[in-house]
Amino acid sequence: MASSKRKCTYLFVRFVERIWRDAETELAGAWTRAGFDWRSDREAVRHGFFAAFQWAAQSEWTIELEALLEREWMNQPRDQEWSDVGVLARHGWNEGRRRITAYPHATTAENDEAMAGLGA
Repeated sequence: MASSKRKCTYLFVRFVERIWRDAETELAGAWTRAGFDWRSDREAVRHGFFAAFQWAAQSEWTIELEALLEREWMNQPRDQEWSDVGVLARHGWNEGRRRITAYPHATTAENDEAMAGLGA
């Protein structure tokens, strides 16, 4: 049983890594064109992207989800603090959600209305 679970986990991680490679190519190009440093931002975006698959049942970004991701981030030796990369992780999570749902924007109708009010 344990061997079967490990194999399933291994296959899931491999599947998400394949999706990440495709997404990374797209994101790196967009990041560079926008004038951002993909090399310094990559790990935080990847962290959020993988979280979208790990907690696929979580359809919205919440304070609890952010706290969980922050704890995971801070438990690993990192050069950057969460306060510097939290927004990048959220962007990665949104990109992952977009691929999970096959919907161009991982937002709710409420968020769409709020964005319309900002002139977006």
